[in-house]
Amino acid sequence: GGWPHTVPATQPYHPHITIADDVTAGVLGTLRKVVSDTRRYSFVDAALRARVQAAIDRGDACLLRLQVRQGDTLAGWAGQYDAKTLLPAQGRAFELPSIAGQETVGVVRYLMSIPDPSATVVAAVDGSVAWLRRVEITGWRIETFDAPAAQFQYHRSTKDRRLVADPSAHGLWARFHDVKDNSVVLATRDGVRVARYEDIPRERRTGYQWYGSWPKRL
Repeated sequence: GGWPHTVPATQPYHPHITIADDVTAGVLGTLRKVVSDTRRYSFVDAALRARVQAAIDRGDACLLRLQVRQGDTLAGWAGQYDAKTLLPAQGRAFELPSIAGQETVGVVRYLMSIPDPSATVVAAVDGSVAWLRRVEITGWRIETFDAPAAQFQYHRSTKDRRLVADPSAHGLWARFHDVKDNSVVLATRDGVRVARYEDIPRERRTGYQWYGSWPKRL
């Protein structure tokens, strides 16, 4: 019921069931169009349409099974899951196993697109939205400022970023949260978890979005 990041795999995280980059939600959304828009997809014969529907049924069941639970409470989704254990798994070295704020939004949008959703789907949506509200960060904002030009392996930067205390600030979310206590998960490129945003080297601060407003419109 899940889809891997890349086929054939060239990186250790490629075989994982992937929620990141809207992989699974994107595939399921496309498959739903195949079975619902029979005019556009009239070239799909009955046998293939049945296979598509079966894949949707498995995919939906898998998504619901993968939703992280914290005790009796539903939370969000991790970016990747081990295909055998179904536990949150590591993506790239700095993407530690955790609940992903950005990716959870993509899953919720997909689930909300299902016509006549079951009570289980509704509960999954409500639970994840409640979780997103719980982990919203207030009193802090991201500030981008000029910095000496630097050339890194994958990008060039003339800016840097920092967290700034601001009592009026709201609408900020972390990219990753600990699956147990919802603490913000930050890491260096070599996979070492750090406690503070400023502990991430500039290359990863400017080359990756650790904070954002993804759930705001949702």
